[in-house]
Amino acid sequence: EMENLLDAEIIEEDKGELKVLGVFRTEKTSIIAGGEVLTGDLKPGYLARVVRNKTYLGEVEVTSVQKEKIDVKELIAGETGGLALKTANKIDLEIGDRLKFFTRETKKRTL
Repeated sequence: EMENLLDAEIIEEDKGELKVLGVFRTEKTSIIAGGEVLTGDLKPGYLARVVRNKTYLGEVEVTSVQKEKIDVKELIAGETGGLALKTANKIDLEIGDRLKFFTRETKKRTL
């Protein structure tokens, strides 16, 4: 009974960082961009914080990842590729912006 009153615990895990090298299309709820993975890895389903000069611009979700125009399951540090992002609000991504990838898991608290 009491467990239902507890807020779920949100666990975030950092996954990596990408430097934006090109922005190909920006729409209200989606962005197609390209970049270089600086650290960690990048996979569809990851979330990312968009950062420009240490300023937080918003959060996006990675919907697909491409390498040499072929859909792939992941990109790793040192690789460049393309990515499709889903946004809640329009974000004008620019070359040089950083995407800091993470996963977010909601865990039900137990007593």
